[in-house]
Amino acid sequence: MKATFNTVIALFFTTILLAEGGNKYEKNMVKLLAEKENATTSIELNDVAAKFLELSETNKSEWLPGYYALTCYLRQSVNKALMPDDIDGFLETTVKPLLVDLTNRFPDESEIWVLQSWYNAAYLMIDPQSRGMVYGRKSYDASEHAIELDPKNPRALLMKYQNILGRASFTGEDISGVCTSATETLNKFDDYTIKSDIYPTWGKDQLNSIIARCNY
Repeated sequence: MKATFNTVIALFFTTILLAEGGNKYEKNMVKLLAEKENATTSIELNDVAAKFLELSETNKSEWLPGYYALTCYLRQSVNKALMPDDIDGFLETTVKPLLVDLTNRFPDESEIWVLQSWYNAAYLMIDPQSRGMVYGRKSYDASEHAIELDPKNPRALLMKYQNILGRASFTGEDISGVCTSATETLNKFDDYTIKSDIYPTWGKDQLNSIIARCNY
């Protein structure tokens, strides 16, 4: 009986410690997400990314810290005001290893494949003429895989639309279907259920940009 009582007590305190650990992780994530939202320079984004990576090291079973570190880096790859001088080297040595590691550890997470699509699109945009065919296909395939994993993920759908629009700028193909789909995705955006308050929610502004282009 005493052994059973001690086991129950041990389980009780273990549960409390695990809950406290989870709460600490979430609190750190909320704090870092606020810092990321307010970051406007490369220095600030890199600083926040480093903090996310530090949190990732102590929470190996969580994919979100690495994910958000990558979004800090990828934001710089598509904004000329933030873009590093050696953007090729930045993508190859800073972004790619982290993205590969995260994809290998969490291969079934749709949001990570969204970043795969974003990464390949960013690499393409450095030299669209020579990289368009290869990296356009890689970006599109990654967005399709993200949709396979989560058909309602609005960010996965967004990346697919952006890929089609990018291709259309070279091929002249009809984009009316994309315009209709983007409007539908935007209208249903808030219906998408996220698993917690620290999950990704971005994408509305980009969908609005697509729709604005369609209406131009």
